[in-house]
Amino acid sequence: ANLGTLENGMAICFDWIIPTTAGAHVITYQATVDEGAANGTVLTNVVEHVNDAPGTVMETSEAMVTVFVPEYGVELAPATDAMTGMPGDVVTYTLTITNSGNVADTFDFSAGASGWTVGLPASVALDAGESVAVDVTVSIPSDAADGDMDSVTVTATSAADATATASSTLTTTATVAAPEEFFIYLPIIVKP
Repeated sequence: ANLGTLENGMAICFDWIIPTTAGAHVITYQATVDEGAANGTVLTNVVEHVNDAPGTVMETSEAMVTVFVPEYGVELAPATDAMTGMPGDVVTYTLTITNSGNVADTFDFSAGASGWTVGLPASVALDAGESVAVDVTVSIPSDAADGDMDSVTVTATSAADATATASSTLTTTATVAAPEEFFIYLPIIVKP
């Protein structure tokens, strides 16, 4: 039976008949914690058993429960990075992803708009507080001119809570090496 909401110190009283068989009897009850209970709150439930038989004493049992509220979070570092490469090169950025939540979680990666091809890591599963390095690649087009650049924002998102995200902006610049100069030296022959 649902007895409603109980405040601290309130009691529920009910009578029941326990079978006359010898041995222990198990009484099971269930309590639902309010949705707004703060993480780390300790709830104590006390059960007092009173037997109306002459000469019996009250028995007390206590159960304590600590409220655990899952918190989801992610960090991605560095927040920005920049590299250069030759046309046709694949530039590799190494990012560190950290599960800043208090439960294990899986993180998916996505990339914002980019004119160049971006390679993302697979999903990463991390325990609370765990970090791991992941690679993101950017392919510089073979026809890129010297100084052409592209920026892409890479985002890591919690699979359990889509509002837990972190991003890193990566800027890649194409550099074209100046052609080497060659000189030809010929001997000068003078005729008298």
